[in-house]
Amino acid sequence: MNSVNMRGWRGWTRAGMVLAMAVWLMTGAESMGQGKQPTDDELGEMLQRAVVLYQMGFYGEAEKACREILKHRPDQPTVSALLKQIQDRKPKPDPVAVMRERLSKIVIPELNVCNGAVLDVIVHLRQQSAEWDPRKKPVNFVLFIPPEIGATRVTLHLNDVPLLEAVRYVTMAANLRYYVDGHAIVIYHDSTRPSFVPASDAPSPMPDAPPTR
Repeated sequence: MNSVNMRGWRGWTRAGMVLAMAVWLMTGAESMGQGKQPTDDELGEMLQRAVVLYQMGFYGEAEKACREILKHRPDQPTVSALLKQIQDRKPKPDPVAVMRERLSKIVIPELNVCNGAVLDVIVHLRQQSAEWDPRKKPVNFVLFIPPEIGATRVTLHLNDVPLLEAVRYVTMAANLRYYVDGHAIVIYHDSTRPSFVPASDAPSPMPDAPPTR
C-alpha cells in the first residue's frame, strides 16, 4: 500500500480540508459497501484516507476507515498498527461526564414520598433507576450515612424528574450531600464525608419553589 503525499493539501483552509476529506472518505466507504470484494488498490486508497485523517486529528473517521479495511484484510499488520495508534491518541471520555449524561436520561415519571425514611427513599431511587434506565441497569449508590441520619423523614411529590434532580431534593431534605463520580452516586453526611470526595463539594442549592410538580 502506498504512502500518502500531503503536498496536495497545502494552501487549503481547515474547513475546506474537512469538507473535501469527508467527501473523499464517504466515496471510498460507499464504493466498498456495494457488496463487491475491494481490490488491493482500493484498500490502499482507503489506508491513505485513514493516514491523512489521523494526521489531521480526525481520529474517529480514521478509525472507521481502518476498521473497514480490516473487515476485508484482517491480517493486515500496517492497518492494525495504525488503528492502535489512533486508539492511543483518541481523547478518552470523561467518566464523570458520561455518568452525568446517563443520569440525565433517566427520568422518573412519579415520586411520591410521605414521611418516609431517607434511606428507604434512596433504595427506592436505585430501584427506579433500573426501571427507567434505557439500558435497564441500576445506578450504583454508595452510602456514607449515619444510622440516625438514615432514619430522617422526608416528604416529596415529584413528576417527570431526572434521577439526579430527585437525588438533589432527597439529600437536601435530609441535610445530606451527594457526589457524582464515574461509577456511582455517593451520598454522605458532613460528619462521614469519604476522603475521595473534595471538601468543597456540595449539591446545588434547593430551588425557591416547593418540590411539588
